[in-house]
Amino acid sequence: MSTKTTFIMVILLLVALGIVAYVVPRGSATGPVACTTEAKLCPDGSAVGRTGPNCEFAACPSGDSGGTANALAIGASATINGTTIGVLDLTEDSRCPVDVQCIQAGTVRVRASIDTYDKAFTFTLSKPQVVGDATITLVSVIPAQKFSTQTVQLSDYRFTFTVSEASR
Repeated sequence: MSTKTTFIMVILLLVALGIVAYVVPRGSATGPVACTTEAKLCPDGSAVGRTGPNCEFAACPSGDSGGTANALAIGASATINGTTIGVLDLTEDSRCPVDVQCIQAGTVRVRASIDTYDKAFTFTLSKPQVVGDATITLVSVIPAQKFSTQTVQLSDYRFTFTVSEASR
């Protein structure tokens, strides 16, 4: 076989492979979809994340919150079971980063205003606190985990509270 014939065959083979690569469809995503961790801020101060197969934002909550205000940012407020909570400041986030071995797990503390009281109250994650006729609990914090290599901005924090009638 001559060099010219070999060269033409290689060129034809490359063209055929290019056509196959262009025409044959790529594999479709049939497995689970991983959505980004972005959040959309809702008018009530809560935030919703992306969900579903198209990673669309979940709907913002409306109406009665059923005893829980989801994802209040610093400076936001919400009325839960007749009690208005306004998040004033993050006073502590001593949680252990997930990529570090710590002696203590740490906690989160948040200063918040309650209804018409003239003072701020400090709420500790997962510790119920009686304020007037209500028991208020800071039940979760976003981000849920910390990493030693990342700095969390105050604007990234979201706090979830529950309000129930104080037991007497």
